[in-house]
Amino acid sequence: MLARAAYDKIQELALGMLTEDPAERAAWLNALLFSCRQTGNHAFLGTIATEHPHLPEWCTELIGIEQLLLQNKLAAALPRLTRVYRQPVVAYLPYYQIDRLLRHGQGDRANELLHAYRSLLPPDEAAFLRLRYYHTKERLPQVTSEFDTLLHYEMAPRIIAQFCAYLINHPNPALFTRFYDRFGRANLPMDASTLHLYQATYLAAVLAGESGQAEQIATRINQYTSSDARALRSLGTLLKGHAADPRLGRILPLVPLPTEVIYAILDRQSAALVPAK
Repeated sequence: MLARAAYDKIQELALGMLTEDPAERAAWLNALLFSCRQTGNHAFLGTIATEHPHLPEWCTELIGIEQLLLQNKLAAALPRLTRVYRQPVVAYLPYYQIDRLLRHGQGDRANELLHAYRSLLPPDEAAFLRLRYYHTKERLPQVTSEFDTLLHYEMAPRIIAQFCAYLINHPNPALFTRFYDRFGRANLPMDASTLHLYQATYLAAVLAGESGQAEQIATRINQYTSSDARALRSLGTLLKGHAADPRLGRILPLVPLPTEVIYAILDRQSAALVPAK
């Protein structure tokens, strides 16, 4: 449903699962808020608190903040977005605050929260948020330093997916080359459990303009799948364009990718719909 950008259906499903699947409540809330942001549907969020009064307070708080943001009421949302929770119930809460501050041009306030939450956020998530902060400030030396620090992490699927998501939203040939070297040294086997990671890395290579490395990855994928990877190549070509393209909803479901990367691609697509200033 996410790959197909079926946002209305995602909203209904995610809302139900907030109650049905409390162990993964943060993931469902993220899907709900993302789909509402993609559609601008603040009215849907406005009905949740009254129709679902038993949701945890942190859920209703974030839903309320998101509704304000979708109504272009940043000034009203800022006091709630910048509140420091000394013992946040879930790690998603500080992540949400910092992510939204970065999205709404409040980089310095996001950085203040990064410092305030430095012992509470997972280290890799905090590092990728710092990368985004440095990027907004155009601080290339700090971007490179933070990126290199992340390259010392074990190349677990979660980290690879986060690297690819970042590089898809912020293509950079030099940073991609650093990542690709580390990815290669990890020597992940090509199998059903890693195919989506190789395909994500291919897309990051294409967007970085590293056609030679992209072809290396595509060749290895082709050897494993015994196909020409036509859908993957088409997706790469589509993403290289800077305009929103309705074909995305047909091609994206055909290419297995990490969820983080799908979110990044859809973010990139929605950004293309914003008129240039």
